[in-house]
Amino acid sequence: MALTFSDRVVVPRGVVARAVGGSTVLLNSQSGRYFTLDEIGTRSWSLLTTSASIRAAYDALMAEFTAEPGQLAHDLESLVERLAILGLVEVQDG
Repeated sequence: MALTFSDRVVVPRGVVARAVGGSTVLLNSQSGRYFTLDEIGTRSWSLLTTSASIRAAYDALMAEFTAEPGQLAHDLESLVERLAILGLVEVQDG
């Protein structure tokens, strides 16, 4: 997947997110695939799905958390790619 930080993450039809304790469970109701996010993953999900771009979500996460910029970029890209493979997000060209 060719992902760039100018791309936008959107939630496809049929995907639901529910908070369970300190985690969030994502479910693709059409495929039955699901994924559980921890607290940081939950915050990343929230920012990725409401921001104009992956870059905007990254910038917000950098402002909120103490993280190595390169590591955060890698982790965010990995999360988006994994969620896209599972059909839990779609990536639109930015």
